[in-house]
Amino acid sequence: MTMRPAHLKALEAESIHILREVAAQAANPVLLYSIGKDSSVLLHLARKAFFPAKPPFPLLHIDTTWKFRDMIVFRDKTVQQFGFELRKHTNPDGLRDGINPFDHGSAYTQIMKTDALKQALTIGKYDFAIGGARRDEERSRAKERVFSVRGPGHTWEPKRQRPELWHLYNGNLAPGETLRVFPLSNWTELDVWTYVLAEGIDVVPLYFAAPRPTVMRDGQIIVVDDDRMRFLPGEKPETKLVRFRSIGARYQGSFSGLEVKGYGVYITSGKESTPAVQKYDGLNEFNGGIALTYAGFTVNGDFTTGRTNGSNALAPTGGARTDAELAAISYANGPWSVGAIMGIVDSQGSASLVKITQRHEFAFAVGGNYKLAPGLNLALEYQYLQKHQGGFDFAANAVGNLNNDIRVQGLTLATIVNW
Repeated sequence: MTMRPAHLKALEAESIHILREVAAQAANPVLLYSIGKDSSVLLHLARKAFFPAKPPFPLLHIDTTWKFRDMIVFRDKTVQQFGFELRKHTNPDGLRDGINPFDHGSAYTQIMKTDALKQALTIGKYDFAIGGARRDEERSRAKERVFSVRGPGHTWEPKRQRPELWHLYNGNLAPGETLRVFPLSNWTELDVWTYVLAEGIDVVPLYFAAPRPTVMRDGQIIVVDDDRMRFLPGEKPETKLVRFRSIGARYQGSFSGLEVKGYGVYITSGKESTPAVQKYDGLNEFNGGIALTYAGFTVNGDFTTGRTNGSNALAPTGGARTDAELAAISYANGPWSVGAIMGIVDSQGSASLVKITQRHEFAFAVGGNYKLAPGLNLALEYQYLQKHQGGFDFAANAVGNLNNDIRVQGLTLATIVNW
């Protein structure tokens, strides 16, 4: 066990307090176990919260039947090692219809994960479901309370959410309501990994580099886990030392009324070495940004640079590096808010045009919003987008001599109703 930063002790204490609140208020709680690093930390905290007794709730795993074998082995070993009660559920309708990630795309996630979770919670009649979601994961998570109320049908509605002043959590439920509880809400990904190291918590081996059979597809390295993998013509698995790691940091502070927020993220992965027509380099990307707020004004700056090709995609060998800059300014005063944003991206774009041309993209938007009444807003926005890459047809999304330069602009006037 290594030394822990002081703030991790506070986060640990808060999470343990939340787990004990669940035990005190819930009639039939359950802990959602997805086998990832956040679930491993959550399970460790639950063991600490009730030691030497076992946690007073079972584990629930939504089994899509498409998990990596290492994950299932790790799940079963963990359950056996600590004597947990594990309950598993698979959507019987999806299983009957042969729903899979190859043929059904996003529908697979909806049917085999989201719908399956709702089925399991309904069948088990669980009133509190403990999950490992964190507020820093995405914008929608930032709206979540620690005790997040769900209406009938497991729906999330803003008007049902409750204030949580002074760490007081209200677990009272009306007929048809349930709760999702997120003890890791205030943790960041860096906090999770630091805690894993400090506490010596076992995590799935897939997080770390190891020789694994892989194929290269659309600029991405895909691990071949079993014989259900569907190969495209010409694809053959090749063993590589592969990993995908993310290291991030964030800062927030204020100075004489000036609020400052900043962050930096570095992402890297193994390189592609398959003897194919087009090879790909390993991913090496840095993304950083800063936001300054003072007296209603906010100025944002964000940049990305490195060997990447778009959104965390591998860069073709010999192609241009990616450099992207984004700047924004906004002002809010009473019911009014106005703002403008501009972005520039230079990248390789099409891998078919390596060493020939480079893609240039420019976008600009300016607009305003006026709050007419609670939940009712009037918005006006102008947008402009330009893309250029010689030899690439944007209309056909393929190599070609037409539509190499496109420009789009639009004006939007909308009434926005929130409820």
